[in-house]
Amino acid sequence: MRITIFDKKFESCIAWGIKETDKVEGRIFMTFNPFKWVFFVYTPNHVIGRRNPIKAIATALEKESVGMQKYTQLKEIIKNNGFWKYI
Repeated sequence: MRITIFDKKFESCIAWGIKETDKVEGRIFMTFNPFKWVFFVYTPNHVIGRRNPIKAIATALEKESVGMQKYTQLKEIIKNNGFWKYI
């Protein structure tokens, strides 16, 4: 059994996008497991579990998974459009 405490979807424009529709989308949410007394923070690339909710959020922000998602999107744009030939 998990209780959802926080749930947020985000969308961010990318400066290197070719089209106006090139955006990074993701979801961050926090759940609480009352049996183990653990808070889980889910980000696009990681899941962090801590007993202290502030430490769970801080650890998730330290992983920079949201920022790394922009870098991953840039790599996909370069690969899909064949720009790697010109680098």
